[in-house]
Amino acid sequence: IRRQFLELVIPAIGNSQNTDISAVAITPSTSFAVTAAAKNLAGKVKKVIVLQDQMSSNVLPWQTLPGAEIEAIARPCDGDWTPKILQAMRPGISTVVAIPHCHWCDGAAIDLHQISKACSDYDQILFVDATQSLGATPLEIHGPLLRLDFLCASTHKWLFGPYGASP
Repeated sequence: IRRQFLELVIPAIGNSQNTDISAVAITPSTSFAVTAAAKNLAGKVKKVIVLQDQMSSNVLPWQTLPGAEIEAIARPCDGDWTPKILQAMRPGISTVVAIPHCHWCDGAAIDLHQISKACSDYDQILFVDATQSLGATPLEIHGPLLRLDFLCASTHKWLFGPYGASP
């Protein structure tokens, strides 16, 4: 079943998102994908921005980066994470903004277009964990207004795939 699913999902992701399928990797889990990205960025990053109470699979791997400060954005009173994330970003500091598309605790959506623009303006890396939304809500992966450096998601949620396959 897993192989059949992968044979269908990789081309589907490429076609639906206008993405070269050679840019799509399947990993055993979201935490594996985050760890792979973190290891590839080791020594290049001074700061990682995450959200308070964010799913641990997109936090713990970043904590292993040598010399990188982890900044956890406190939950905003109004539920709008986007302005708080933008305030935490600083030009000139090599930063990974490692955030979900929507927060798993309450479903609060993050405006990825605004965050992506700021990452482009500040030359920072945008890593999005879309496990809580990919397949359930529209998410533009590639487009003129959105640049994601990394995107990961577990297939066993809204993509209705098996465990052990995270694009």
